[in-house]
Amino acid sequence: PVQALTLMNNAFVIRQAGFLAARLEREATGRDAQIERAYRLLFGRDATTPERERDRRFIERHSLAAYT
Repeated sequence: PVQALTLMNNAFVIRQAGFLAARLEREATGRDAQIERAYRLLFGRDATTPERERDRRFIERHSLAAYT
């Protein structure tokens, strides 16, 4: 748990998440497209429908940077 909390609150990790969010905003228009682009970049596959729906709700509640 300590390692996870350290990573979540680390300034470097937060800054990198912001860079990824900015890239997603540049390369994809709309939340679904941004989610698809994130899955392609991070996992090398398309998001499933349940993943896309869950992730869209998360982004709406928090932010794209928190999602990444």
